[in-house]
Amino acid sequence: MSNEYTTSRCFALLANQRRRYALQTLAKCEATVQIEELVERTAKREFERPSAEELRALRIALVHNHLPRLEEAGIVTYDATNGIVRLLPRADTLVSALGRSTDGDSTLPVQELSDTRFSA
Repeated sequence: MSNEYTTSRCFALLANQRRRYALQTLAKCEATVQIEELVERTAKREFERPSAEELRALRIALVHNHLPRLEEAGIVTYDATNGIVRLLPRADTLVSALGRSTDGDSTLPVQELSDTRFSA
């Protein structure tokens, strides 16, 4: 994990809608959250009435794609053995940018992120 990342790295992390939904969900949770709760809460943002198959697919995507990427960037910690996810303080700027978006897909405040480097 790098101690610093650029605006491009921030946008890469926020490029995926499912990852944005997961970040917004984590920001609303207390300290740590079980992976199953994260899946259920994120699914409610993504699907009107999530089916068992949609929940399963979302869990797989979070565990094998999105959480590892966010962990590598120092945004979350994920304890796979206990199924616990925790948002780290480093995520504050990303979450703040997403906080202005009600659907996780609106325009982000580029001026706040441009020329900014986030340190661990």
